[in-house]
Amino acid sequence: MRGIYSFPDDENKPRTARKWAEKGFLVKDGAEGEVMYSNRNFSTATYYFREDVYAASNEELTAYRQKERQKKNDRTRIKRQIERERIEKEISPMLRFLAMHRNSKDALTIAVRKAVKDAIREFKMDNGSSPLFSYFNLHHLLSMTDELTPVLSDAIVIDTETTGLSTLDGAEILQLSIINQDGEILFNEYFKPMFAESWEVAMRINHITPEMVANKPHIYERMQEIHAILRGTKCVIGYNTAFDLRMLEAFGLDIADTVTVVDVMRLFTPVRGIWNEQFGSYERQSLQKCAQYYHYDWGNDTAHDSLADCRATLFCYRKTTGLPF
Repeated sequence: MRGIYSFPDDENKPRTARKWAEKGFLVKDGAEGEVMYSNRNFSTATYYFREDVYAASNEELTAYRQKERQKKNDRTRIKRQIERERIEKEISPMLRFLAMHRNSKDALTIAVRKAVKDAIREFKMDNGSSPLFSYFNLHHLLSMTDELTPVLSDAIVIDTETTGLSTLDGAEILQLSIINQDGEILFNEYFKPMFAESWEVAMRINHITPEMVANKPHIYERMQEIHAILRGTKCVIGYNTAFDLRMLEAFGLDIADTVTVVDVMRLFTPVRGIWNEQFGSYERQSLQKCAQYYHYDWGNDTAHDSLADCRATLFCYRKTTGLPF
């Protein structure tokens, strides 16, 4: 395919129909022109040669310009309609949430309603230029509720199952489990996401379907209980712990600055000792590989269930460190 920039810039240079019209010419009926690269970024357009056009009358040029303006207006109208439909589709889960909880007197729900309304307003003001979840802010939600009585523990093990791989992409928690240093269950719950309606890629891994969580609570409904556990521990253990903590922090749930954070993945990686020359570091190992290395018996548990992963993580932590918890 030829590029328009390869032609001499003279009266015989091929032009688009619009450019010819600016010079007083219109394309002849039946002229096909030639599709060419319009710039060096490989954009294309149809160009017509001098023999493809004729000198038009003022009446013909006026009619052509009116027709082109109408086409432009139609394209703009369609584009705006598509944008409106996209925005409405994005906010539809939030509108359903507002409708379902419009009469709630619960302090947390009231705070979430405000966060939802603020997010929708800002999302519309920006014409949906960023994902809706990026406008949704619950970081100060717990400050609007009563002080909590911490659930005291020496250490907890946490794990989450999510709709995606990053909070920056709007990933939400589908399941959260927390056990203490003795393996006792402190928390185990499935959650209905605030935004996501499907998560095909994640579902192939964690097997959590939209139907499984359709009638589950939103995470904010259990935030006080979760926060009490996080604020009452001295140590948080996990496998790729930073990911789980980031997921919780996205909803304003965090740990005290004095809490020790342990990542069993970082402890196990040099134990397994597979060196990657390209990156100059040991290769990360999954929890399943770590559990296999230490001959962990999953029993009736299944990997990628957050409670099962908590139990496996605690076992691997003890094997890796030789510590009781």
